[in-house]
Amino acid sequence: EYISQATSVKIERNFGLHLTVDKSSRMLDFAIYNKKNLYLIETNFYSGGGSKLKSTAGEYKDMFDYWKKDGHKFIWITDGIGWATTKRPLEETFNRIDYILNLDMISKNILEKIFLLYNSGYKQIALSKKIHISESQISKILHNKKWIV
Repeated sequence: EYISQATSVKIERNFGLHLTVDKSSRMLDFAIYNKKNLYLIETNFYSGGGSKLKSTAGEYKDMFDYWKKDGHKFIWITDGIGWATTKRPLEETFNRIDYILNLDMISKNILEKIFLLYNSGYKQIALSKKIHISESQISKILHNKKWIV
């Protein structure tokens, strides 16, 4: 099940789950619920740099902390030339939240692999930025359902 333009009220009403927010008007691009995990997804594309990118990156770092405490997963899909001149805020957010994906990663089905890992009962070891594992190793995990040590 999914909701587009998801708010904490819609998530509570449709899924029966609490979502901590910093402001009542907080709206997420997508909320996907599979009876096991709630995935919160934000998408942005930046054609130019500036303070908006810095602000958004900082905001998502903070929201990630709330949502992680709530037991939810947060995935930020972002891309665009704007990040070429605003690398530091992106790097700081990358080092804090579980998943930041770009359009190339989406085209390589990384989002689907994240869902498969969480839904198969395996921890997020394969796609963690703290442990580098190749795409072929990810495929082996998904196919063989074995841990990589």
